[in-house]
Amino acid sequence: MDYSLIVKKDGVPHIIPNSVLKANEQIVDGELVYMLSMDVWNSLEKVSDCQGLSTIALPDYLCKMLEKRIEFAHNNVGFSTIVYGRMYRGIEFSFFTDVVYYCEGRWNRVSIENARCNNCHWRGFVANPTGPGLFDSVKDRAEALRRAATLPQVSCPRCQNVLSNYAIWTST
Repeated sequence: MDYSLIVKKDGVPHIIPNSVLKANEQIVDGELVYMLSMDVWNSLEKVSDCQGLSTIALPDYLCKMLEKRIEFAHNNVGFSTIVYGRMYRGIEFSFFTDVVYYCEGRWNRVSIENARCNNCHWRGFVANPTGPGLFDSVKDRAEALRRAATLPQVSCPRCQNVLSNYAIWTST
């Protein structure tokens, strides 16, 4: 990536410089992604002049989603937020964001979902590594999903029963 990203925080454009993106590169499921932490998010500078810079502005809805995911990752140990670009429907380049969880020595894409225990009726959030759409941009989707399905599942935090969703983390 040879450009900087423009994101809106509280409706004001801020820049994620190319150097910051490069410093936070990771490979997740064989795909180049950029990890964004709360420290990175809080250090962004307001955009005053982008002349001479190659920039891409993220859509408002994605900026809001990104900010919520960064906040979630900041408040929950083991999580981070990624942003990545890919061809969408084979016709346009778009950016996406996901939450990742560090488990079994690697970062794993997860969807944060509501779940419940059918035994004790606990309700809370879980990190599901097999969520639909998590691997849409990955070259070998079947292999990525197969690996995700081998991650160790966690049980209900209250009664240790199996949860309604595949989970590798639960809120307490």
